[in-house]
Amino acid sequence: MKVLTFDTGYSHVDVQRERLYPLFEEVFGIPAAEFRRFYDQGFWDHTYQPFTYLVDNLAISNVSCFDMPLIMEGKIYQSAGIQSFMTHPEYRDQGLMKSLFKLLLEHIDERYERSFLYTSNPELYTPYGFQTVTQHYFKTRYLHKPAQPLPLKKLDLAKDEDAKLVYRLLKENEPSSHQMTALTYRSAFYLNLMNSELASHLYYSSDLDILILFHVIEDCLEIYDCAGAHMPDLAQICDLIPVPFQEVHVFFTPDRLNHPFEPEVFHRGSDLMVRGKFLKPLKPFMLPITAEF
Repeated sequence: MKVLTFDTGYSHVDVQRERLYPLFEEVFGIPAAEFRRFYDQGFWDHTYQPFTYLVDNLAISNVSCFDMPLIMEGKIYQSAGIQSFMTHPEYRDQGLMKSLFKLLLEHIDERYERSFLYTSNPELYTPYGFQTVTQHYFKTRYLHKPAQPLPLKKLDLAKDEDAKLVYRLLKENEPSSHQMTALTYRSAFYLNLMNSELASHLYYSSDLDILILFHVIEDCLEIYDCAGAHMPDLAQICDLIPVPFQEVHVFFTPDRLNHPFEPEVFHRGSDLMVRGKFLKPLKPFMLPITAEF
């Protein structure tokens, strides 16, 4: 007879944390070896708190939360992020996720004033008090004809040397926005670039000591993220780009780029939802897409 057990607060113990890896691989297709490397290189968020049902000591259903400090209007607000919704196909439609989610929300409500999640099915979470928050990307005309751009090195997180460089830059990172951004998001950054088309657009500038994630598409520079100890302005970033463009789209809140932008509603496959206290009205914003979880 298979016995269902519950566990939480164990992710700091190697042998217990690794019980989750087969479920990640089954649901999201991420090999266990990738998660071991992710942990060994320091990208694992040590505030990560799983709520898990197990059978024969293997995870079969899980949802997790983690500390998510946000900068909002110049102040730091502690929040919780919610992620890792996953149930093994053999155990779905048995109410396991609903049960875990209620336990997790009780835990969050005792410790945080707000929590966030991303979902492509917002209707599932409105009964629990979550509301969709509109995000914007930002655009501007910018005629760029490269003269003598500073050198860029293409990065590959599969290489240990590059992963160490990215870890350092994210650890030292000066927030890209004072208006609205995630204060730290090393784990989300790494996971978003794992097996992702985004990963092919990751570069490092040794002159500015920053990483920059960008792509030029049909005369438009799309900037997805920029991280380092000193936040550059838009002109400094554009000076790095070796190809011409006439427009710039920024996919994070750009108040520190020292340039005027027009906000546009951002439509994507997943919505940002919030539960609890949130600053309203809030100026148009976007959390970095590399901070999505």
